Amino acid sequence: MSSSDPNRSGTRDVTALRRGYDAVSGEYAARFADELAHKPFDRILLEHWLRQLPTDGPVIDIGCGPGQITRFLWQSTRSSTYLASWCGMLCASSAASSHPVADFC
Repeated sequence: MSSSDPNRSGTRDVTALRRGYDAVSGEYAARFADELAHKPFDRILLEHWLRQLPTDGPVIDIGCGPGQITRFLWQSTRSSTYLASWCGMLCASSAASSHPVADFC
């Protein structure tokens, strides 16, 4: 594999991205954990979107950060399956401990 191979470069980029997110995950979680409390328009949009979905399907939050949207989705739906994904492992781990209703990965 040469150094110009896009797969090799992509792996380094993802690793660097994860390290970057992990480095700021605590501050990010503290800053955004309750952001929806001050965003009524965002809550209205999410509620409108949720009304369009089947009530018994899984809920997947890709790019979940500290889990603030995951928590809102859980509080607003009747689904029994929640999956949330974030590229930084520390933030996903923190979100999982704050919001045990979802499987974070």
